Amino acid sequence: MILKQLVDIHTEHIPQLQLLINSHLGTLVPGWALPVSFIASRLERDPWQIVLDPWVQERRTLGVLVQDRVVAAAHLLRYRDDETVPESYRNVGDVAWLLFWPGAADAARMLLDAAHQQMEAWRVRFCYAWGQGLPIGPFAGIPDVWGHIEALFRGAGYQGGEDHDTNLILYAGPVGVYDADPDVRREVGRIEGTCFQMVKEEQVIGHCEFISDLSRGGLLPALRGWGELAEIEISEQWRNQGLGARLLQTALVWHRLGGGQRVIIATTWNEHAAGSGRFYRRFGLHLLAQTRVGWKRG
Repeated sequence: MILKQLVDIHTEHIPQLQLLINSHLGTLVPGWALPVSFIASRLERDPWQIVLDPWVQERRTLGVLVQDRVVAAAHLLRYRDDETVPESYRNVGDVAWLLFWPGAADAARMLLDAAHQQMEAWRVRFCYAWGQGLPIGPFAGIPDVWGHIEALFRGAGYQGGEDHDTNLILYAGPVGVYDADPDVRREVGRIEGTCFQMVKEEQVIGHCEFISDLSRGGLLPALRGWGELAEIEISEQWRNQGLGARLLQTALVWHRLGGGQRVIIATTWNEHAAGSGRFYRRFGLHLLAQTRVGWKRG
């Protein structure tokens, strides 16, 4: 019988936790990886998550060791119970992420049971799963390339992943060579990065927000050269005239000018059904994965 030990994740466990996280991350997006120091700091706080993270009251990261190897790990959150937090998150728990090696399903079940015991000790009203997710990328929820993780949560009674307005499909690929459009102007983005605006008759009729540096100034070296299309929209009366393509092309020209080589895009299932997938494939982008969000238990 193989001995499994439940532990709180500490500094000495982080290198093995890094291997576990990066193996899953690299299965989702080729070449993506997080440094040890970044992972350690995000267990304490996620300053890039400006919506959910400020509501967090308590955090705990658990792992299961087998012969001193981290075979499963989970990051647990409890949101505050006060009027500054929306009702849907007030005194609610979140198994923000849980990863395990295929073949370590017993350890993963042991870990999830321990997570549920912690939620009971915190006296949360109910528990989300993968609400915050890993602190990286435009994706959320559980991607289909991590089937062992979805099976674990479904087997534990979690439900979710049925809202096609929030489930995501990821596309990525190399940046091609395009021409910039003179009708597109540039300003600082409202989300982050740069906003490109399509202007006709002195009116903004479309815009896209593009993040040109996913390495965050070199903090994440493996993401150097990657950019993200965070948002794109054309006014309804101007659609189906090729303006969205011209807008995105101009953003990609700007990304390439700064040394960018690759781009990642997340679109909802409903947007994909309406044609966004065909649009992105025209730019040579490939479907990476589909993710399901909105997991909840109890």
